[in-house]
This record gives sequence, C-alpha cells and structure tokens, in this order.
Amino acid sequence: MVVAAIALLAVLGACDVEPSSAEAPARTEPPQPPAALKRTPADRCADGVAVPDPGANPGLVQDCAVLLAVRDTLAGTAPLNWRADRAIFGWWGVRLGGPDVPANRVGRLFLSSLNLTGTIPPELATLTQLTGLDLSENQMSGSIPSELGALTNLEELNIRGNELTGSIPRELASLISLRYLNLGANQLAGSIPPELAKLKELRFLYLDSNQLTSEIPAEFSALAKLQELDLTDNQLSSPIPGELGSLTKLRSLFLENNQLTGPLPPELGNLSALEHLVLSRNQMAGEIPSWLGSLSNLASLDLEGNKLTGEIPVALRELSKLRWLSLADNRLRGAIPPAARALTRLEVLDLSGNQLTGEIPAWLGELTQMEWLSLADNQLGGVLPLEISSLANLEELDIEGNQLTGVIPSWIGKLVSLRKLDLQDNYLKGEIPAEIRNLARLRWLSLAGNQLTGVIPPELRGLAELEVLHLRSNQLTGGIPAWIGEFTKLEWLSLSENQLSGEIPAELGDLANLEVLSVESNQLAGEIPPELGALASLETLELGSNQLAGRIPPQLSALTSLDTLDLGTNQLVGAIPSELGAIASLRWVSLKENQLTGGIPLELSNLTNLEVLHLRNNQITGSIPPGFRTLVNLEWLSLRDNRVAGTIPRELSALTSLETLHLDGNQLSGEIPPELRALTQLTDLNLSENQLTGEIPRWLGQLVHLESLSLSYNQLTGQIPPELGALAELTNLYLGDNQLTGEIPPELGRLVSLEVLNLWGSQLSGNIPTWLGELTNLKELTLSFNNLSGPIPPELGMLANLEILDLGDNRLTGGIPSELGQLAYLKELDLSYNQLSGVIPAELKALSSLESVDLRGNQLEGSISGYLSK
Repeated sequence: MVVAAIALLAVLGACDVEPSSAEAPARTEPPQPPAALKRTPADRCADGVAVPDPGANPGLVQDCAVLLAVRDTLAGTAPLNWRADRAIFGWWGVRLGGPDVPANRVGRLFLSSLNLTGTIPPELATLTQLTGLDLSENQMSGSIPSELGALTNLEELNIRGNELTGSIPRELASLISLRYLNLGANQLAGSIPPELAKLKELRFLYLDSNQLTSEIPAEFSALAKLQELDLTDNQLSSPIPGELGSLTKLRSLFLENNQLTGPLPPELGNLSALEHLVLSRNQMAGEIPSWLGSLSNLASLDLEGNKLTGEIPVALRELSKLRWLSLADNRLRGAIPPAARALTRLEVLDLSGNQLTGEIPAWLGELTQMEWLSLADNQLGGVLPLEISSLANLEELDIEGNQLTGVIPSWIGKLVSLRKLDLQDNYLKGEIPAEIRNLARLRWLSLAGNQLTGVIPPELRGLAELEVLHLRSNQLTGGIPAWIGEFTKLEWLSLSENQLSGEIPAELGDLANLEVLSVESNQLAGEIPPELGALASLETLELGSNQLAGRIPPQLSALTSLDTLDLGTNQLVGAIPSELGAIASLRWVSLKENQLTGGIPLELSNLTNLEVLHLRNNQITGSIPPGFRTLVNLEWLSLRDNRVAGTIPRELSALTSLETLHLDGNQLSGEIPPELRALTQLTDLNLSENQLTGEIPRWLGQLVHLESLSLSYNQLTGQIPPELGALAELTNLYLGDNQLTGEIPPELGRLVSLEVLNLWGSQLSGNIPTWLGELTNLKELTLSFNNLSGPIPPELGMLANLEILDLGDNRLTGGIPSELGQLAYLKELDLSYNQLSGVIPAELKALSSLESVDLRGNQLEGSISGYLSK
C-alpha cells in the first residue's frame, strides 16, 4: 500500500495536478514522500511532455524549469497556463527560437496585458537566449531586478504600464544588444542613470510617466542610433543639454510635462531628421529661436505651457511639412505673422493663452487642411474674417477670451465639419444666427460672455449631437425652449446670467445624460419642476437668483450624483425637505434668501461630504441640530438672519474643518460654548445680533487663523480679553453694542493687520490709547457711545488709511488735534457729544475726501468747508 501511494504521488507531481479537496484523504496531515522523491521543476520538464525529446534539448529543459519556477512569482493572482503536463509550445507568451536564437531555446516572452500582479523574478536573467521580454500593461509591482542586466542578447525590454517602483538599475547598461527599452508609465523614481548611454544599439527609449528627477543626462549624446526619446511626465529639471544635438538620427523628442528650464539650446538645430519636437508644459524661457526653421522635417512642434516671450518668429515659415503647431500658454506678443501662411499643411494651430494683438488674419482661410484652430485668451480684435468659412475640414474653432466685435456671421453655417465652436467672452452683439442649424456635427457650442440679444433660436433644435450648450452672461430674452429636452446627448446646459423669463420646462427632465444645469440669475418664475429629479447623472443644479416660487420638490432627493445645489435668492416657501438628506454626494448647498420656514431637518446631518451650507436670510426657526457634529467636512456654515433660537450646540466643536461660521442675526442665547476652541481653522466667526450672555471667552485668542471676529449686538459683559492680541491675522474686530467694561487692552496694539476696530455702545472707560496710531492698516475706528475720557491722541493722525473715525458720545476733553488733518482718505468724522473745546483746526479743511462731519455737543469754535458744529 505504501509503495502504491508513493507511485500515485509521483504521477500527480509529474502531471503538475493538485488533487481536489474531495479527493484528499480525510486526515489532518497527509503523508509526505521522502525528500529524495520530491520533484523539481527540472525533473518535471525532463519528463518528455513539456519538452519533447529532453535528451536532445537540454537547454530548453533548463529554460522550461526556469519558467515553471518563476510562474507564481510572475503571475501573482492571475492565471498562467505554464504547466509540466502541457507542451511548452502552448504556454502563453512563450516563443521559441528567433532570427539569432536556436529553435530549441526560449527566445521571447510576450506577456503583455495578462493582468499579472506579481513581481519580476530575477531568475529570468538565466534565460540566456532571450531576445525579447514584454511584461507591459499589467499590474506588477516591486522593483526592476538588476540581474536583468545579464541578458546580453536582449533586443527588446518592455515593462511599460505597471506599478513598478524604485530606481532604474544601472546594470541595464550591460544590455549591449538592446534596441528597444520601454519603462514608461510606472512609478520609478530617482535620476536617469547616465550609464544607459552605453546602449549603443538603442533606437527607442521610453522612460515617460514616472517620477524621475534631476536632469537629462548629457551622456545620451552617445546614443548615435537613437530614433525616439520620450521622457514625458516626470519631474526632470535644469536646461535641456545641448549635447542632444548630436543625435542626428532622432525623429521624435518628447520632453513635455517636466520642470525643464532655460532657453532651447541652439544645438537642437542640428537634428535634421527630427519630425516631432514636444517640449510643452515646462518652465522654458526666452524667445522662440529662429533656428527652428532649419528643422525642415518637422511635422509637429509643441511648445505649449512654458514662459516663452517675444514674437512668433518669421523663420517658422520654413517648416513646410508642419501639421501640428502649438505655442499656447506662453507670453508671446505681437500679431500673428503673415509668414505663417506658408504652412499650408497645418492641421492644428494653437496660439491660445498668449498676449497676441491685432486682428485675426484673413489668410488663415488659405490653410485648407486645418482641423483645429485655437486663438483663445489673447487680445485679438476686429471681426471674424469671412475667409475662415473656406476651412471645410475645420472641426474645432476656439476664439474665446478675445476682443472680437460685430455679430456672429451667418457664414458660420458653412463650417459643416465643426464639432466645437467656442466664441465666449468677447464683445459680440446681435442675435444667434439661424445658420448655426447647419452644424449638424456640433458637440460643443459656447457663446457665453458676449452681448447677444434675442431669443434662443428654434433653429438650434436640429443640433442633435450637442453635448455642451453654453450661453451664459448675455442678454437673451424669452423662455427656455421645451425642445431643449430633445438633446439627449447634452451633458452641460448653462443659460445663467441672461434675461430669460417664464417657467423652467419640465422637459428638461428628459436630459438623461445632463451633468450640469445652470440657469441662475435670470427672471424665471413658477415652481421647480419635480421632473428634474429624473436627471440621474446631474452633478450641478444652479437655479439661484430667479423668481422661483413654491416648495422645494422632494423628488430632488433622487439626484444621487448631485454635488452642487443652488436654489438661493428666490421666493421658495415651506420647509426644507428632509429628503435632501438622502443625497449623500452633496458638497455645496445654498438655500439662502428665500422664505423657507420650519426647523433645520435633522436628516441634513447625513450629508457627511458637505463642505458648504448656506441657509441665511430665511425664516427658519427651531434650534441648531446637535447632529451637525457629523458634518466633519464642513468648511462654511451660514445660518445668518433667521429665527434660530436656543444655545449654540457644543457639538459644533466636531466641525474641525470649519473656516466660516455665521450664526448672526438670530435669537441664540446662553454663553459661547468653550468647546468651540477646537475650531482652529476658523477664519471668520460672526455671532453678532443674538442674545448671547457671559464674558468674551479668552480662548478666542487661540483661534490664530481668525481674520474676522464679530460679537456685536449681544449682552456680553466683562472686559475685552487681552488674549485677543494674539490674533495676528485679524483684519476685522466688531465688539460693539454689548455691556463691556474696563479699558481697551494694550495687547490689541499687536493687531497690526487690523482694518476695522468697532467697539461702540458699551461701557468702556479710560483714555483712547496712543498705540492705536501704530495700527496703520486701520480704515475704520469706531469707539462711540462709551465712557472714554481724556484727550484725542494726536497719534491718530498717523492712520494714513483711515476712512471712518467715530469717537462720538464719550467724555473726551481738550481740543481737536491738528494732526487729524493728515488723514487724506477720511470720509466720516464724528466727534459729537463730548467735552471738546477750542478752535476747529484749519488743517481739517484739507480733507478733500470728507463727506460727513459731526461735531455737535461740544464747545468748539470755527468751521471747516461749510460744516459747522451744531
């Protein structure tokens, strides 16, 4: 029995078959064969199944054993059919023989796009006859083994599109036969080894889409046979080495999206075979060199997104084979040079994002191969030239952000190949021409930001391919056509900031692909159609600043992809629907300036992704839900000007991302809870116009990012805490109309960024501090209706930016300092109802910005510019 069992195990091992759990003996630990009988990969490859006639093919047996040994390491969780009971000829990706490889050896491994999740085994280096290794487009991790440098017969190494980390091994420089090296689209870091310059046979080098740093090795000049070099999407810095100019066989040089600096080296003018030069999105400076005109074989030139200056060089007219020219997003100036009309093969011309002036040249109509023309974001003026209508192949015309005048010409309808037409942000007038109906292939139509009038023309109805319709910021009138609901491919509809009236058509609910619906800032009336709840793809819904009435439809809760909801500044009534709490994706909600009533639904606490919640200026009652503690991503919360009562919930302390908290204009009572000291990111805190009691908390001085603090119009008592002097970024401090006592603490003198200091309407005593004159950014100083005494400090004359000075209704004595005549920007001066005496200083007559003066209730003599104390 024991002998039979051992024989059975041997057969299973030879067949590389694992017994199923159903076949396994019912015992905790099955018997193991003696160590001498364990089968190695070499043993299994020598059985005559994987490798026929193993005695005559010892090298293939060895290769087979290597592949079996590394299979699981290489494959990870992916299936790989390398098994000893299957002929090696049928193993995935394994190719035997080759031009210089014996037919009985593994010559190539092509394992691209097999979802491999393992690592690269160093043992692959023992496949001595390997000429091609392709592991591209998998999910492999780990580093590139340095042992691969032993594969001296390797001609192709492609590991592109994995998740490899670490650095590029210098040992790869030993691959003396290598012609093709592709390590792109991984996560490789560190510098590029200059030793790669030893790969004298290399034709193609791709290291793009990694995290490589430092510089491009000048040693690459030794790669005399190199035809393509791609270092795109890395973090390479420093100038492009001029030594690359010796690569006379180079046809493609891709260096885009790095941090390369300096001018283009003139040595690149020697690259006479160059067809593609792409240096976009770097930090290169200087002018576009005229020597580029000597690269007569260039088909594409892309210098987009640098810091290039000067004019477009006339020498570019020599590039007669050029099909793609992009000089976008630089600092180029001047006119589009007439010499460019010689580029008759141009298919793409992108000059957007510069400072080009003049008019759009009529000769552009001669470039009849043009498919893409972008002149956006320049300073081009004049009208659209008729000659553009000759560009029958034009698919994209983008002239947004210029100074075009006149009307949209009717000949635009001749550009029947157009897929994108963008004329937004110009000075175009008149109506949208009916001829646009001829652009049946149009997917993108943007005429926003002009001065267009009239209605949305019914002729647009035929544009069935539209994905984007952008007409915002014009003077369009009439209603929103119901037929827009027929644009079933529409993803973006923006009609905001016009003079549209009528109701929102229910048919818009048929736009199943719509992601953005923006009709804010019009004169739309009626109710919000509940049919909008059918827009399952909607991410942005902006209906604000209209005259919409009725209730908020609970059907909007079905918008499960919604990110932004703006219904503010309308005439909506009723309660906030609790159903809105079901839209978990919401980040931005504005229901401000309506007539909403009832309490704040507790269900809003479910919106854990919410960053902005605007509910101000409604008629909301009840209390602030303690459940808001779950809104941990909230950055802006405004409940201003409602009827919210109760205390400020201490649970708000959980909102540690909060930057703006506006609870002013309500009926809140009680003390400011000490737990709010946890809101360390606050920049704007407004609790004014409530019924808060107690003292101003000293811990407010710990909120060091505060820029505005308003506690006015409450019932706060005690002294102004000196700790507020630690708020170095504070620009506005409003503590007026409370019951504060004591002196103004000298620590406030540290608030050098302060622009507004308003302490009116309390019971503050003592003198006006002289150190106030050191707060030179002050624009408003209001200390009226207190018990301040003593003289007006002449140091206030140092407040060169002061516009409002209100010291009225105190117990000030002495005269008006002549130094106040230095306040050149002063608009309002109120010193009324004090005990001032003496002559009004003549220097005040020089205050040319002064609009209001009140000196009543004193014992002053004289006048200034017709203003007399009464």
